Amino acid sequence: MFGAFVDQHTNLEKYSLSALAKLKLASVAQLEVGNTASLPLMTTQELQQENNRLHRQIKAIITNIRRNEKKSQRFQELELSLINSGSLQEWAHLLLNHYRELFELQAVTIQLIDPSYEMRHMLEQDGVKLDEHPNLQFADHPFEVPAGYPQPEPYLGEYEHEQHKKLFHYLKATPITVALLPLVRKNQLVGSINLASQEHHRFVPGTATDFLERLSNIAAACLTSVGNSHRLRQLGVTDPLTGANNRRFFDQRLNEAISFVRRKQAPLCCLFFDVDHFKQVNDTHGHKAGDKVLKEVAIILRKNLRTSDVLARYGGEEFAALLVETDLQKADEIANRIRENVEAKRFVVDKETTINITISVGVTCINISDAMEADTGSIAEALVNAADERLYEAKHQGRNRVVTGLLELVFAEEESFQLDPPQGYVEQVSDSA
Repeated sequence: MFGAFVDQHTNLEKYSLSALAKLKLASVAQLEVGNTASLPLMTTQELQQENNRLHRQIKAIITNIRRNEKKSQRFQELELSLINSGSLQEWAHLLLNHYRELFELQAVTIQLIDPSYEMRHMLEQDGVKLDEHPNLQFADHPFEVPAGYPQPEPYLGEYEHEQHKKLFHYLKATPITVALLPLVRKNQLVGSINLASQEHHRFVPGTATDFLERLSNIAAACLTSVGNSHRLRQLGVTDPLTGANNRRFFDQRLNEAISFVRRKQAPLCCLFFDVDHFKQVNDTHGHKAGDKVLKEVAIILRKNLRTSDVLARYGGEEFAALLVETDLQKADEIANRIRENVEAKRFVVDKETTINITISVGVTCINISDAMEADTGSIAEALVNAADERLYEAKHQGRNRVVTGLLELVFAEEESFQLDPPQGYVEQVSDSA
C-alpha cells in the first residue's frame, strides 16, 4: 500500500517538473523570438507572472507530496513498532506518547473497555500507576463510554464539549478538532484511540480516513496480541477458572515476601477467605452456578487489593492473599471491606435466579526482622497455618466474619523457635449465613 502511494506521487512529481520545464522553454522561446501567435494576448510581464504563479503551484504540490511521503513513512514506522510491542505498557506508550509527538497532536487518549479489570492489572503489574495517566481511561461496560463514542466508523470533526469532555478532561486548552478511532475486534467494540488538535482543519468531516482506519485496525489487532501473550505467560501460574494465581505461585511468592519483609523489617499479613456454605450453592443450583460465584468473588477480591498484594485460589472455594508492609489494623479493614462487598452483592446464577452469599476470613500478621534465625520455609508454614486457624475460628463462631491475630515467633534458649498461640479477636457482626 505504502509503496504504491509513494510511486504514484513520485510520478506526479516528475510530471510536474516536466511541465514546469516545458513552460519555461515556451516562455523563453516567446521572449526570444517574439512568438506571439501561440500566446497573442499575454505581454512579456504577464507571461513572466504566469510562469512564476505556476512555479509556486508546482512547488506547493511537490512540497505536499514530500510531506505525504514522510507521513506515510512515519505511519509505517509506528505500525511496525505496534506490531513488535511486547506488552500492553509498550503498546500504550507508542500511541499515547510516540504517536502524539510524531504527528504533532495536542493530545492522544485511549479508552479501553475492561469489565474484568484484566488490562488494568496487566499495566499495574508492569509498574504503571494508572492514576498518573489521565490519558489512559477504562470503562467497566460498553454503555459507560461517553456520548459520541465511535461505533463503528471513525469520527472526525469539531470538539463538542458535552460529548467529548470525558475523553480530554485533563487538558488545560480546549481542543478545536478531534478524531475518535474505534478499536474493534471480532465485531466487538473494545475501546478507542482519541486524537485532539488545536488546528481548525486538522480533522474535518468527510476527509479521507484511510491512514486513521488502518492505524485503528492495526492497533486493535496488536492489543489482542499483547493480551494473548500475557495470558500465555500466566497459564502456568494462574487458576483457569477465576483468573487468580494458583497455589504454586502463592507458595513461591510467600517465600519471596518473607525474604523482602525480613530485609525491610516490615509486617506481612496473610488472609484466608472461604465462601460460606459453598456446597449448598453447588447442590442447589449446580456446579456451573458455583463456578460463577467463584469468578465473581475473585473479581471482588482483586478490586479491593493492591497490585503489590498477592491473590491466589488456594483450593476449592478458598482464596489466600499476602499483604506486604501492611499492619494488622489495615489488614482487618481490608478484610472487612471485602466481606461487606461480597455480602452486599447479588450473584446471578441464571436468568431468573440471584443469590446472596457470605465469606469468612482469617487474618494473621507477623513482624520479621533480620535477627530472626528461623528459616524462611518454617516462617511461611507457621504463617499459613495461623491464618488457616483464624479462618476455622471464623467458621466456628458463625461465619460471615473476620478473625484476626498476631503471630509471634518465640526463640528458646537453644535457638529453636516455638509458635505462640495467636492473640486473635473477633469482630462482632451479624450472622447472616
